[in-house]
Amino acid sequence: MGLARDAIRAVSVAAAAGIAVGGALGLLAPSSAAAVDTPPAPAAAARPAIVTSVDLLGRAQLSVTVRFTNTGRATEHLTGFDVLADGRPLTRLGVEPAALDLRPGATADETVSFTAPTPAADLTLTLPDGVQLPLEL
Repeated sequence: MGLARDAIRAVSVAAAAGIAVGGALGLLAPSSAAAVDTPPAPAAAARPAIVTSVDLLGRAQLSVTVRFTNTGRATEHLTGFDVLADGRPLTRLGVEPAALDLRPGATADETVSFTAPTPAADLTLTLPDGVQLPLEL
């Protein structure tokens, strides 16, 4: 009985050692097929602008909130954003948003209200740097 127990223990230790060595080799030197098939992961970076909400408030008002993040190394001067409906700018409602200086690494949310577009209009957000993003209600 002792011999069988020792044999099982030896096989278990050998198997664990083989898995450990094989796992370490797989981490240190993956097969060439795995290295070729797996593209490198992109660096995780915050997007400079994210639309956090788009709300149609009744039939008269569209409210859009955008979160701006300065991912650069210099202070950015933001002047707001516009929304286009079928390529034409919507009219802003209320007070014109103030310009904002955003320090590196800082984040700010800006909400702007516009006249409501027609229900079937294609909406596009135009950022201060001219980048356009599609919007959906």
